[in-house]
Amino acid sequence: MSAERNVERTLQVPPGRIVGQVFAADSKQPVPNASVRVLDGDIIVDAKKTNNKGMFNSRLLFAGRYRIEVDNGGMRGAIDDVEVRLDEITRVEIPVS
Repeated sequence: MSAERNVERTLQVPPGRIVGQVFAADSKQPVPNASVRVLDGDIIVDAKKTNNKGMFNSRLLFAGRYRIEVDNGGMRGAIDDVEVRLDEITRVEIPVS
């Protein structure tokens, strides 16, 4: 990340959020305790676990596009180009198989 981009990001207030649900692609059932990683390029900017309803909440994100990866011991999924805007909540659903 360039120093110029880093300075630009530090001036952004308030941050955006991603709220999502992870579910099994075949059964559509929520996947509890799955590992969720939010990436900006190759950098992990947040890591969470889903709750018992398969939900996760990633807060304090700068505006931009992110990749979200999910792993639950054999079940995996990912989505690219998740757009986060300042002072907004971006909602996503991620199927894993």
